[in-house]
Amino acid sequence: MQETLEYNIGICGIGGQGNIVAARVLANAAMNQGINVKIGELYGSAQRGGAVISHVRLGEVFAPLIPRGRANALISLEQGEVLRYAHLLMPKATVLVNNYQIAPTSVKIGKATYPETETIKSTLAPITDNVKFVNATEQALDLGNSRVANIIMIGALAGTTKLPMPDAEIEGAIKAYFPPKNVDINFDAFHRGKELGQS
Repeated sequence: MQETLEYNIGICGIGGQGNIVAARVLANAAMNQGINVKIGELYGSAQRGGAVISHVRLGEVFAPLIPRGRANALISLEQGEVLRYAHLLMPKATVLVNNYQIAPTSVKIGKATYPETETIKSTLAPITDNVKFVNATEQALDLGNSRVANIIMIGALAGTTKLPMPDAEIEGAIKAYFPPKNVDINFDAFHRGKELGQS
């Protein structure tokens, strides 16, 4: 695909889910195609267990963080975290939500309630109807490693045909990023995710 003037992707979740890895893979794929890339990351109270988001900005952009209302796509590796970053979405943005819940401390101690799936859908509905829930963690476990759920989610985004780079560039970035012993399972994860994104 030709270089876009601007395409912004947010990847959010809980620390340890691999959103930074996913961001690096997408950024490397774009750079290999000659697209300008900026990356920014914001962490919660802890890198592992706290809220975290990676901003991947492609094209004619000059700052690393996605402004409010400018995200073309948002990948949420944890179901409830999508609400924390919904303000980034532009109208009609593509939203992919992993059907996987990690209750925050406030929920565990009874000071908050985990948002129901219908609440998430109704909150996002005024912004976009391009919302897909993906069983990424379940599919990753089926492949033999829950840690590839992030690559399944990248595949799901590719399956929506909304990414401004071809599959071959993403596969090349996966091959370059991961050690040889982990390449095949991540290829499988990418293709499994693409099928989910197309369905």
